[in-house]
Amino acid sequence: MEWVLEWRHPILNPVMLGITHLGSEVFFLAALPLGYWLGCRQPWVRVGLMFMLAAVCNAALKDLWQAPRPMLEPLIEQDGFSFPSGHAMISTVFWGWLALEVRRRWFTALAIVIVLCVMASRVYLGVHWPRDVLAGAGFGLLLLGVGAAFVRFGGPERIRAGGPALAWLPAAVLLALTALLPDPEQHGLKSASAIAGLWAGVLWIERRGIPPLRRGKAHVGGMVLAASLGLAVLVGLWGGGKLLLVKLDAVNTATAILRYGLVGVWAAALAPWAFHRLGLSEPAGSAVESESAKA
Repeated sequence: MEWVLEWRHPILNPVMLGITHLGSEVFFLAALPLGYWLGCRQPWVRVGLMFMLAAVCNAALKDLWQAPRPMLEPLIEQDGFSFPSGHAMISTVFWGWLALEVRRRWFTALAIVIVLCVMASRVYLGVHWPRDVLAGAGFGLLLLGVGAAFVRFGGPERIRAGGPALAWLPAAVLLALTALLPDPEQHGLKSASAIAGLWAGVLWIERRGIPPLRRGKAHVGGMVLAASLGLAVLVGLWGGGKLLLVKLDAVNTATAILRYGLVGVWAAALAPWAFHRLGLSEPAGSAVESESAKA
């Protein structure tokens, strides 16, 4: 790791700080809902579920190894264990799955470059060993392969066809397992709670048949309004909720599940419902069927 210190430069430091945020919780908190609200829903549901599943798996792997972080002049403060790198693993899954959905060579190349830059930034900033980011990317690729095989062989359709009980079973089991972990604010529990909320919202919005936003140049104003309103409430639930809980000394497993569950429900269901009530959605019927066909 000493060789990393030789590459540091005052000009590179802010660049690497910016790059590392492409693998941060704040970036994904904005990118996933915006993609779901402003794009086709089903592909972004898959991206979101894979992203949060990667966060759960990463938390479990870190708890398994409990490897300490490097102590060589880190440029940022970072708590938690080091192996495998969460930024590397989650970025690999997010950008990798997005590339599978887009299916364009230029985007695949861009996704690879972004992931490699995020990996390099974590080592440069002194919060991970090279082995951490390589292992994170490796576990991310493994998860991508499992997820792609699951979708290819019709796993989501079979779960939906099994009725509400089967549809809820994976999220419920995942949430129950992560709730057993000791730290209520660790990423595994938060992501599992968000998965449960997201999945509940997806099932609800499909049953209600709420159409997507109007898109295109003629509806830019409505899209901006929807994005601004949706993100404002999301930030309130995420950041404001935590500040309130800290002030009330009520940070625990139950409140962590509630807060991130509400984030998932708002992003997947309540925000699109609010957009629809404001008259920002497509007319019901053909638009929904068209989007389902594209997905």
